[in-house]
Amino acid sequence: MNTAPISGSNNRQLSSQRCPVTNALQPNRVRNFEGFHISYNPHRADYGCDTTALVLQGRVFFVLNGDHAADLLDAAEQGGLQSCVDLFIARIERANAISEHRMAVGAAVALAGVLIIAMRPNQIMLLLFNLRSRPR
Repeated sequence: MNTAPISGSNNRQLSSQRCPVTNALQPNRVRNFEGFHISYNPHRADYGCDTTALVLQGRVFFVLNGDHAADLLDAAEQGGLQSCVDLFIARIERANAISEHRMAVGAAVALAGVLIIAMRPNQIMLLLFNLRSRPR
């Protein structure tokens, strides 16, 4: 997907994206990391308020109400995915109703390179592993 920096944004480390089919500018601003990305949506129309998402493997969305992008970016740069999850847990009371963190409660969800294990809504553990190095 094409990305371009957004000038004048409070989240200068996030970039906008264009839909590859329509070339329309998407509302979210994102920054990619290995195995996850952080996405900030400043528009209220979609979720009732602005939201910040920690997106695992492009498939599981941990969504917080409000702008948490700067703090999540700091966490990602300092401690990777686990630090981002720890920050999400610390702010769990701000989780958006559409956040998918609840789907992992009491279950294990395997993604490419990530195993999410959650016993309670405020306890999420990630086990990161390299699928290529696993014995077959």
